[in-house]
Amino acid sequence: MFNLLPDYPVIFSFLTGFLVSLLMIPPIVKVSRAKKLGAVPNGRTSHSGQVPALGGVAIFGAICLGTLIWMRNDAFGEFKFLFAALIIIFFIGLKDDLVNLGWLKKIISEGVAALLVIVFADVRIATFHGLLGIGELPYWFSLIFSVFIFIALINSSSEVQPWGSCARRDAAWRRSTSLALR
Repeated sequence: MFNLLPDYPVIFSFLTGFLVSLLMIPPIVKVSRAKKLGAVPNGRTSHSGQVPALGGVAIFGAICLGTLIWMRNDAFGEFKFLFAALIIIFFIGLKDDLVNLGWLKKIISEGVAALLVIVFADVRIATFHGLLGIGELPYWFSLIFSVFIFIALINSSSEVQPWGSCARRDAAWRRSTSLALR
């Protein structure tokens, strides 16, 4: 039976993360502007002026605090690989914000983070549930397809949102890991 009652730890995690990021973003933007740590428009960006590049720091802190505070005591074993992947993505995004990294280094880092989640935490697309007449996927195809989808999710918002790349990656990981809180 479908449960219509809200999942309170997920709601409290979201609210805690929202409050933390709301409080952290103004000082981080102030420091970014004072230290001239802004993303300058180039061929890869969608913004026209300089944008503070460290917004992902606030989002990363909000994700960590919101999730760790409201996570079940017995759930850390499930989350250690998600947090390891999140840390990899965070530091690659931070480095990319400060000094532009090449696309190959970013894709490799994203692939390593995706493999941590997919292989060790076993969070993967294992079946299509009859979509297009496809049911259970072979394990090897499931791994490859899941890595592709994770990397696509990580990079999907780069053309849509004018945030720093670190913030985009953290938001994508937040979306992909929020279901695991249930």
